[in-house]
Amino acid sequence: MTFLKTKKQLLTVLAPMATLSFGVASADTESTDNFDQETTGHLDVHVDHSQLDDAIRNATAKGIKVTREDTKVLTGNAEETRKNIADAKEYYLKKEKEIVEKIDQYEKDLEASNKNSSASQSEITSANGVMNAYNTNLTTYGSTTIAETKVYDKAEFEQDKAKIDSAIKVAKLHSDLKTRYF
Repeated sequence: MTFLKTKKQLLTVLAPMATLSFGVASADTESTDNFDQETTGHLDVHVDHSQLDDAIRNATAKGIKVTREDTKVLTGNAEETRKNIADAKEYYLKKEKEIVEKIDQYEKDLEASNKNSSASQSEITSANGVMNAYNTNLTTYGSTTIAETKVYDKAEFEQDKAKIDSAIKVAKLHSDLKTRYF
């Protein structure tokens, strides 16, 4: 085994390996690093939040607006970091559940709205049919009618129906009197 005497020789030998990211070494000194020492520094820790991301994408695809809270930077020693990781996982799970619940509620509301819309549409069609029949009855008895377009309201429809019912009775009496005496 041959030892290199100078740094220049070592660098010349290591130059082809520089692309492999070897650091510069020195043959003149010996390392006496103590690896048992506690060091301080910065270490990024990643906590998986892919399920939360999927829930957010699903909600957004359904048209639900999801707002993001500001990112929190948690710091601490090894024990605090373990606690922070557990807290982050719990937080992500909680937020995922909230979003899934909102999606479920949205889907239920949408389904109920669609059912109400169908029922509402059939009620509107029925109400229009009743009003057309009443108009026909009124014109049969010689009354003039004016059609009015309104937004459907069941209570208002019932009131209008009662008014037209009484108008039909009056028109029928008038028609009967007219045919008897004229």
